[in-house]
Amino acid sequence: MKKHFILTRINQGIYGEAHRLYQLSEPYNDPETWMEARMEFFKKYTIPSIQNQTSKNFVWLLAVDPNTPQKHIDEIESLVTVPHELIDAPAWVWLHVPDNPELFRFKNFAPCPFLAYVRQYVGKNPGTSVITTRLDSDDMIRKNFVETVQEKWKGWKGPCVINFNKGLGLDPKANVVRVIHDRDFTNSFVSFLHTPVDPDQTTTVLSEQHHLIERLGKVVKIDEGPFWIKVCHDHNLVNTMPHGNDIDFDSVRTHFLPPIDKQAFQEGGKHFL
Repeated sequence: MKKHFILTRINQGIYGEAHRLYQLSEPYNDPETWMEARMEFFKKYTIPSIQNQTSKNFVWLLAVDPNTPQKHIDEIESLVTVPHELIDAPAWVWLHVPDNPELFRFKNFAPCPFLAYVRQYVGKNPGTSVITTRLDSDDMIRKNFVETVQEKWKGWKGPCVINFNKGLGLDPKANVVRVIHDRDFTNSFVSFLHTPVDPDQTTTVLSEQHHLIERLGKVVKIDEGPFWIKVCHDHNLVNTMPHGNDIDFDSVRTHFLPPIDKQAFQEGGKHFL
């Protein structure tokens, strides 16, 4: 038996000391301003791409900062209709950079807020093969992403990693995408499969940073796609638009998101703009 969990950290650490250390420019250095902007991307791109999956055989685990205002929690619960759980996320682990005490570096693979939940599931369902997939709270996956991951791993017990090499970068203001195709780099949409012999040996795809994921098991690189889209916006910490030719997002949109509700659009539904 296999169990598939999609892991999304919505705003881990954003309402604590860690947010100051992100050193974001104005106005996103204010936690609530950051959260309002992130919720717009989450509602416009991430939630629809998850709910548009051709296979619903997964559980979406959502980590939220324990100090998140209730209005955001209520909105998430009202919008997410696939099987899901909201989990309190501990703050990042921040470390001083040894040669410069004014700078900080964060271990963005620890602590994993989902580990206790997944281990509890394995304890109740021994022998389960566990698939965990990374997904950031402002990105999206192709509508057959889950189905394809599970199909690729029929009969496998792991430990191994699936990495779809090909994706897209989206400029949401210009509504254009550009191709990202990197065979040498494991991206932030990786999935990890293993079959723990007991709950304490259970781990997740977030146990390592995505570019070091080969530490968990053999990496299977898939050149099909594009299977994912990074949304490149003005409060990203690292992501920038890749070089290349512009492609109208509307020409690939239906591979990732459900059809636009024309009635809602005509009534001014801003999440379809």
